[in-house]
Amino acid sequence: MMRDKNGRFVKAEKEEITNGNYKLRKDLTIQVWGKTLFRIEATKDIERFGVSKGDLGGYVEKPENLSSNAWVCGDAQVCGDAWVCGDALVYGNAQVYGDAQVYGDKIEKQADCCNITNQTYNITILPEYIQIGRQFHKKTEWFGYSDREILEMDNRRGLEWWRIWKPILQAICNTVQG
Repeated sequence: MMRDKNGRFVKAEKEEITNGNYKLRKDLTIQVWGKTLFRIEATKDIERFGVSKGDLGGYVEKPENLSSNAWVCGDAQVCGDAWVCGDALVYGNAQVYGDAQVYGDKIEKQADCCNITNQTYNITILPEYIQIGRQFHKKTEWFGYSDREILEMDNRRGLEWWRIWKPILQAICNTVQG
């Protein structure tokens, strides 16, 4: 039993929101940036992450933040329009937010994810990948693309942007690496 805002005893809500391998626990929430985040609980074993049915995970704002194949654990948080999918694992004290998307890579700490918003593209830098706009590739692929390949991705404007931003992104990646 718990008390409502008037001090009366009421039953705690146990209503659950489920999505594949997990459910959102309405009774285990935190407030982050004015948003309510729900701790997740595994509804079945997820062997690839060593998770057993009933194990508690990290926090998400809504079911759309996490695909049924991915997992968030520890005190990690996912909110806003961020999306963790594929075989991705987000853990530790990582915070994934905004329009960030994590695919099959892992975010261990907040420093592993860098979001940059500029007037042309949103950029998300992960340990092994970079997403620029809707293009998601390994870092080595991005920095190895020819001007022709960049031009094919997003016309002349994209190529002009890449010529300015490529050395900046390389410097950022070299600075935060290891």
